[in-house]
Amino acid sequence: MKRKWPRFVFTVFLISAFLIAFADMAAGMIAMQQPTAAVRGNQAIAMAKKDAVTTKVKVMTTMATDAVNEAVVQTTASETTDSAVVSASQETPADVEQTCVNHTFGSWQTVTAPTLNDCGLRKRTCAACGHEETEGIPPLTAENNSVSIPSANMVISFALTELNQMNVDACGAVCDLNFFKTYFGTDDIMVSGHRSNAIGKLYRTAVGDEITLNLNGNLTTYTVIISEEATITADGKDYIGVNTGTRFVTTSYDRQSLRMYTCYGDGRWIVTALENE
Repeated sequence: MKRKWPRFVFTVFLISAFLIAFADMAAGMIAMQQPTAAVRGNQAIAMAKKDAVTTKVKVMTTMATDAVNEAVVQTTASETTDSAVVSASQETPADVEQTCVNHTFGSWQTVTAPTLNDCGLRKRTCAACGHEETEGIPPLTAENNSVSIPSANMVISFALTELNQMNVDACGAVCDLNFFKTYFGTDDIMVSGHRSNAIGKLYRTAVGDEITLNLNGNLTTYTVIISEEATITADGKDYIGVNTGTRFVTTSYDRQSLRMYTCYGDGRWIVTALENE
């Protein structure tokens, strides 16, 4: 019994030492396996990140490529359009006009009417190619035996003769120096005509306008005191202003008067101007 006990103790000691050694080895192996798994895990994470970055780069590259292709398409289309516009602009009127050997012009059209002080402008257009020609219109002139009304842009030429229907029909506008002398003993002057000539625009004249009478080269200025539509009297010998009620023929003034008359639409238009002092 005494001999078995030391053997038993020795056996237990060996088993314990073996278990301790096995435990240490196992622990070592476990310890070695743990960092290996961690490393592998880190490697897996790194690979996943790399794959994600690669995928993102591929997507961004595809998007950038599509954008570049779209820009190229738009630029090409714009250049094509611009080229078409330039080509069209290079083939406009000038080229068309060169192919028109003999222009076919229409009538002259007034662009700017002349006045007593300034030239006017008129133009005409070729019916075939649209080419335009322009030329100036001379200023109106206060020619001999005429009435000039600058504010209305009018020059009314007249014939010095007796005022009657036949003379008015023949001359268009008549200045009678003896009408008032014969009937009223005054030096007043009468100018009358049809609406079909320049005097027909007498309605453009306004109260306060200045009128110049060129009578055989002698100039006299007058200021308008009446410019209105009128009706004829029952006896047919006078006209009465619609607005003022003033008689056109029989009213007398303290200064020489210039009186002008024309038909106006279905009515009549009268202008009375007094000589400037």
